[in-house]
Amino acid sequence: LGDVYKRQVYTLGILAQKYPTQFEPLCQVSVQVLVQSIQIQQDSHELKLTYLRAKDNAVAALGKIAEAHGQKINLSEVLNIWLTNLPIKFDRNETIHQHKFLTDICLQAPQLILGPNGENLQKVLAIFGDIVSTKLSDDVIKANIQLILKNFSQNDALKNLINTIFPQLSETQRSKLERLVQ
Repeated sequence: LGDVYKRQVYTLGILAQKYPTQFEPLCQVSVQVLVQSIQIQQDSHELKLTYLRAKDNAVAALGKIAEAHGQKINLSEVLNIWLTNLPIKFDRNETIHQHKFLTDICLQAPQLILGPNGENLQKVLAIFGDIVSTKLSDDVIKANIQLILKNFSQNDALKNLINTIFPQLSETQRSKLERLVQ
């Protein structure tokens, strides 16, 4: 993957955000390229950190396209691939924006990210437990997560799912999320 690749996928994300009209015809092919690039395995000669940064950048570019062009793509499919590859850990320039985008979706249209029957709820909770109170989030994201947990707990179906899922989270994830709802 490397630095050249990282710059190329970064450019796709920026173009999607800054030049929506010009980027629109490129949406579908860009999503396909990004999904393929996310699936590339690390080359044995490549530095692990370089690979992980490039992959995070591709995931972030996919998120930017979903955010700016959700109506032009298969949003459910793209968000599922994006979610599967979160949290962003190695591209510090993208962590806050992408994790805030996740919380925004959970607040505004949770069905888009949770999937049918809340199938992605465990992944979302695990991400929240991983990122909250770390360099991967900020005070806005923390406040959003608190509100999301409150909203989810007021929905009987989600509350029951959370009670089932919670013991499956790591001890660190559970304790961080428990502190948020106290």
